[in-house]
Amino acid sequence: QQHYGATALLEAVKSRQDQLLHAVTGAGKTEMMFPALQYARQQGLNVAVVSPRTDVVIELTLRLRAAFQQECIDVLYRGQPQRFNGHFVIATVHQLLRFKQHFQLVIVDEVDAFPLAMDRVLQHSITLASTHDRCHIYMTATPPKSRLRQFKASNIITLPARFHRQPLPIPQFQYFKLTPQRPQTNLVRLLCRQQAAGRITLVFVHSIKLLRCLLYTYPSTRD
Repeated sequence: QQHYGATALLEAVKSRQDQLLHAVTGAGKTEMMFPALQYARQQGLNVAVVSPRTDVVIELTLRLRAAFQQECIDVLYRGQPQRFNGHFVIATVHQLLRFKQHFQLVIVDEVDAFPLAMDRVLQHSITLASTHDRCHIYMTATPPKSRLRQFKASNIITLPARFHRQPLPIPQFQYFKLTPQRPQTNLVRLLCRQQAAGRITLVFVHSIKLLRCLLYTYPSTRD
């Protein structure tokens, strides 16, 4: 599956075709970039790997610097030194506003994440920072229908499984009417069963105030 995705991305760069990689979390999207990035740099192309999220940029930096140790990689996000040569850039999408018709390859990770998904200025910055003969690769685990409609079926790579081929865990939802300072018996039993089984449980509430109350209402279930 990873080999298929990596090959498709490489061919997209060679043919300068925009591509959407729709792959579940844990499918190995970062590793699939490597052949395309390597080919682009061997051809002397300017490349940018960007994301709306700073935490993703930091993670990508660690992995790409380890994989491309011979490259001088610029890392651009708020709070970082802003000196760069611009041949191999990892950055938040906002930083593309610094460039004009510069990159032949732009890879956008977490393309559906805030604020890129609803900010047309940021979306347009990807185009402005790219040359006319560029390739854009968009990567996401949760593409909205509007994004899928922008691509032909032949330009969408769908990888529904993780690299180990095991199915994704599907959460089971249970709804409870919570009353502050009054334990809900069914919820207590559920949390105790989950803890005994060593399973992860997420309890969502609608406000921070209610969350603080629940921490004292259910002290024995706190981790």
